[in-house]
Amino acid sequence: MSDHKRDLMPAAWVSAFAVAWAVFQIWVAFFGPVDNLILRPVHVFWAAALTFLLRPGFRKTPNPRIGWDDVALALLSIAVGVYMLSQHTRLIERTAYVDSVEPADYVVGVLAVLLVLEGSRRLVGISLSLVAVGFIIYAFAGQYMPGIFAHRGITFAHFIELEILSNPPDGLFGMITGVSAEMVFYFIMFGAFLDRSGGGRLFTDFAYAITGRARGGPAKAAIVSSSLFGTISGSAVGNVLITGTFTIPLMKRTGFPGHVAGAIEAVASTGGQLMPPVMGAAAFIMAQVMGAPYKDVVVAAALPAVLFYVSLFISVDRESRKRGMKGDPQAASPEIWKGILKRLHLIIPLGYLVYLIFSGYSLGTVGIRATVAVAIVSLLSAVTRMGPKDWWQALETTAKQSIVIAVPSAVAGSVVGLIVFTGLGLKLTTLLVDWSATSLLIALLFVAIACLIMGMGMPTAAAYLMVAVLMAPALIELGISTMAAHMFVFYFAILSMVTPPVGMAAYAAGGVAKANLWSTGLTGFRLSLVAFIVPFAFVSNEALLFNGTWGEILWVTVSAGLGTLGLAGVVTGYWRRVLKWFERILLGVAAVLLISPELRSDAIGLVILIGVWALQYLLAGPPALAAEQVTTGSTDEDSR
Repeated sequence: MSDHKRDLMPAAWVSAFAVAWAVFQIWVAFFGPVDNLILRPVHVFWAAALTFLLRPGFRKTPNPRIGWDDVALALLSIAVGVYMLSQHTRLIERTAYVDSVEPADYVVGVLAVLLVLEGSRRLVGISLSLVAVGFIIYAFAGQYMPGIFAHRGITFAHFIELEILSNPPDGLFGMITGVSAEMVFYFIMFGAFLDRSGGGRLFTDFAYAITGRARGGPAKAAIVSSSLFGTISGSAVGNVLITGTFTIPLMKRTGFPGHVAGAIEAVASTGGQLMPPVMGAAAFIMAQVMGAPYKDVVVAAALPAVLFYVSLFISVDRESRKRGMKGDPQAASPEIWKGILKRLHLIIPLGYLVYLIFSGYSLGTVGIRATVAVAIVSLLSAVTRMGPKDWWQALETTAKQSIVIAVPSAVAGSVVGLIVFTGLGLKLTTLLVDWSATSLLIALLFVAIACLIMGMGMPTAAAYLMVAVLMAPALIELGISTMAAHMFVFYFAILSMVTPPVGMAAYAAGGVAKANLWSTGLTGFRLSLVAFIVPFAFVSNEALLFNGTWGEILWVTVSAGLGTLGLAGVVTGYWRRVLKWFERILLGVAAVLLISPELRSDAIGLVILIGVWALQYLLAGPPALAAEQVTTGSTDEDSR
């Protein structure tokens, strides 16, 4: 059968279906509240239906058509959502785990789980779906598990209760789905409207205008634009695909090998999830799990995020100087600044969003009000003014981007429900506390590695939620504050996006750069080293999380900043001149000592840093790589 005949859903129909979902969410925001047993099932299965229409099955053709199987799965998703709506009254009146499960509930429950597993596979790969299947097997086979991991096992009826029937909702419709439906959707909408009105162009042009003329200007522009765009996107892969399509080709043209250009963009985009005020779904979930105001999460994340980007910026500067690169003299042309000035008023909605967050408004209210502000402020200039077509496309973009959060969130909710049922979180806490009785560092290293492994190939929100349930309680049991424990696992869940062998942001950037994915991932890992050290630092001294006196905060900020300077030399092999092997080791020691917020370690680290700086003047060495070393081999090697 031809592709034309298999394309059963015209693009206009799919677009209308997507916009209809966005309109429904707007209606909820303005005329709600809507009961959780209505909003969350509709949210999940509208997203699932849209997923099957946008991401056709196993076909690997460049432009896969929508087939019968995709339409059938979309219709089944709609049917499950309709069934949940039809049973709403019964579900809110029944007593969970006491009243009987109807025969239709079994059928719908199994269908619901299978649909979200397949939807998640199409959206983010097979990793999360396999983890969910593993936990389902573990739940049913509990009585056969060895030792501490044994439990009573779950019955089929109890499993269906957990997944779709419980009230308050658990499983597929649990807290993480609530965060997606009630908060994240509206922040994605804010980002889509701001970008459509010209906000993305504003950030990119501004970043290029202020950094483009410096050495390695395009790479520095990538860092600045990704940090700015990250405040409204909160998605590492999305950030790469939006800003990277502009910055990566520019970096390659100015002399960066493709895998280095891709790595810089991947790391910069990953850091967007750490950058306040909008840090993505995982940060919203963190606030919900801790029961803390979101503004507290924003404040705690500020200094580590600054250190992350300062380290990356210095590393890129050293790399550019080592390669003898020049800037782009046209970067700050009058035309660019004219375009910036014409769009500058678009920062007003972002400022309004920050105001609303710190005023204590609910995050759903913040997102929808900020979106309205974008629509109004865009009218101030013909360049940014949004018409009906722009509104439609912004709503369509919102829905298409939201499915990547909504469907995996349901799968992660299912996993968390099973973890709670089996008591696995408490068992792991007991084991970790026993293993690390003699050393907190051992516990932190174990948790960091576990976070990186569990985050492989998963969206950050799902990865964070699982490690927060499994690992954060153990850290709290060991005496770490709730904020520091959750921020620790949050960081390492995010860093899985650039950590080989599976780093989704590095893969996306490598694809844009047409570079070797493994080389891109390893380079990204190297460039993000400071982010692997900072979490250990703020666990040792919470002044890095703005939890301390102003004197303590200033001290740890300066010492950690000096540490990032040394770490940049370790990462690039260059400081004032090409570093000798022993200088690189000394700088690494100095960096760790300075970033570790203790007075004695800071003093020793500072002495070593000054010593290496002096050696750079005394010992001869080439000031930069030869020009031919900069450009040769990048294209052929990267494409392999």
